[in-house]
Amino acid sequence: MPDAPSTSRSLNGETQAVTSITYHRWFRVLLLYLVVVSWAFWMGGFSFYFGVVIRVGGEIVGDSSQGFITQGVTLWLNRIGLIALGVFLCQVWVSKNRWLALLWAAMAIEQGILMTLHRMLDRMLDGPNQAILDAARFPVWHEWYEFNSAIQWLAAMVFIGIL
Repeated sequence: MPDAPSTSRSLNGETQAVTSITYHRWFRVLLLYLVVVSWAFWMGGFSFYFGVVIRVGGEIVGDSSQGFITQGVTLWLNRIGLIALGVFLCQVWVSKNRWLALLWAAMAIEQGILMTLHRMLDRMLDGPNQAILDAARFPVWHEWYEFNSAIQWLAAMVFIGIL
């Protein structure tokens, strides 16, 4: 009978190990789900807005009015981006994948640049009167915003592709 307690401990230890593996697996599945959902919401929203809504809105309300709508939408896209990057960082930490880490860093740096440019562009606009206050500099900085958005979008496409 002296072997019975050690056998019981062994079975209990194996049960705890299996339970731990199961929880770990479920955590990874849940995290992957959150990554995909946050990526889809952020990048899907970005792609749809810039691929469809801007063109249609410009035709309906005019390019100038559409620009002021875009000002508000991009503020929200930047906020959503911060949340998505937080979720992505968890995936990078869990996966320990250097490529994902590099892509995450590129997206995070671009997010900082985009938020800075957004504040800069906001100061050049008069929303209530729908007027551009600095018509000479605004198009140049707006092109930089679009360029950095494209780089971030590309990094996000590669990130989800190698995930």
